[in-house]
Amino acid sequence: MIRLPAVLSALALITVPTAAMALPRTTEAFQQQISICRGAANLILDGASDQEEEQFLISQLRANGWNEPGDLEDLTLMCVFFKQGYLFALDTMEG
Repeated sequence: MIRLPAVLSALALITVPTAAMALPRTTEAFQQQISICRGAANLILDGASDQEEEQFLISQLRANGWNEPGDLEDLTLMCVFFKQGYLFALDTMEG
């Protein structure tokens, strides 16, 4: 299993100033956020639009009770790093 996306997502969280973070930063919450990002990446790989991905992220935020003003932006940022790590890992495996 490719672990690089999760590592890059964790690095993204470390580099974001604490004041900008809205999502919970517990181990359990972080694991759930990575799972959400994995689901979002799979949606895109299956041909979903950006709008469908955003609606998925919003529904997952609501399902977890994360409704602070910056939660969508935080999760979107995390998922961008997750997707970048996934693509980097694929490219590395091919080359």
